[in-house]
Amino acid sequence: MPTLSPYNAFTRHQYTRGNIAILTAAVETAGFAIPAWLTAMEVEKLGGKIRDGELGRQIYFAGRFHPQRRADDEEEEGHQSKFHKDFTVYNLEQCEFSDGVYSHLRDVKRCFTHFADLTEREREFVKSLSRRPYPLSDKQRSWLNVILARLPE
Repeated sequence: MPTLSPYNAFTRHQYTRGNIAILTAAVETAGFAIPAWLTAMEVEKLGGKIRDGELGRQIYFAGRFHPQRRADDEEEEGHQSKFHKDFTVYNLEQCEFSDGVYSHLRDVKRCFTHFADLTEREREFVKSLSRRPYPLSDKQRSWLNVILARLPE
């Protein structure tokens, strides 16, 4: 399995802190090849749906809110409020997408199962494709086919 950190396939941001442990464990437990995750709203925006019966993973986001100070506000200027928000995310492999969107996922998944056999340049290319929701260009498709041709079934 690849040692790619879990990331959001819609925003392309990598998850941080405890979410890394939660999602890495989920990838290993469920046997997902690609550590790419989406919220239900992001799946919907991409024209997809979550397969029936699939369970998401609960992650969290914690941060600080810096309210703007009003003129009549007596509080000190550096006041911050903490906040915490939970999200449920689904692995790309738990979702179905319309034609074109993530249509290359099956081939990318095959590359990820043989990740150790790829060169560093090929690894970076496959990682970039796993983050790409839209159809591949002819050039991308041809290079992916070259990589796939030398991988074992």
